[in-house]
Amino acid sequence: MGAPTEGKPVFYCIIMGKLAYRHQVSLWLSSVRKLGGWKDEAVIVTDKPTCLSKTLDEAKLLGEKLSSSENVDVYGPAAGYTGNIHIVKRPTTKNINKMKLEKARAWVNLKVAALPHNPSSIIYTDEDVIVAKDLKEFMGLVRELEKAKHTLALFRDTGASAGELHTGVVIIFPGVHTEDCLQAWGKAHWSPNRQFSAGAEGD
Repeated sequence: MGAPTEGKPVFYCIIMGKLAYRHQVSLWLSSVRKLGGWKDEAVIVTDKPTCLSKTLDEAKLLGEKLSSSENVDVYGPAAGYTGNIHIVKRPTTKNINKMKLEKARAWVNLKVAALPHNPSSIIYTDEDVIVAKDLKEFMGLVRELEKAKHTLALFRDTGASAGELHTGVVIIFPGVHTEDCLQAWGKAHWSPNRQFSAGAEGD
């Protein structure tokens, strides 16, 4: 690939452990592409790249493999879709803390994702977040926030945790302050001494 060009947002999702076998990831990706109209890069972080690619292929969401390295497999879009899928490979783990830590490692993972452009921001979503409408208006908001030099942008929860920050969708902006913020976030929420159950939410 040639030298990266400036500046587009990237969708980012973490699919580790048994999630790689489940079609929740297929529903996530197809909603981002079909209903959201997202035609640029999507990055999926996983510790089971072979299983994940098989799951996506079964759902007819993967095109041909364009490149493969120790760190990332890049696939073209399936028929009827636009935009490559970059599957970033991480060490196998059963530790929920380490899985969750990949959220804080977003910029680190993107450095090895072989993107064709420099990401202007990362749009992280949990795998169970389904896009239900065109993303054009939302992306306009993301682009405006990029200009403001924020570190992170989150929604306020309107459900059971009304008023609290909802970390199922996080816009992550580049910069030294963001790196410091993410390191502190990861240390506070996903340190080795903190215990999680597989169903833990809200982090």
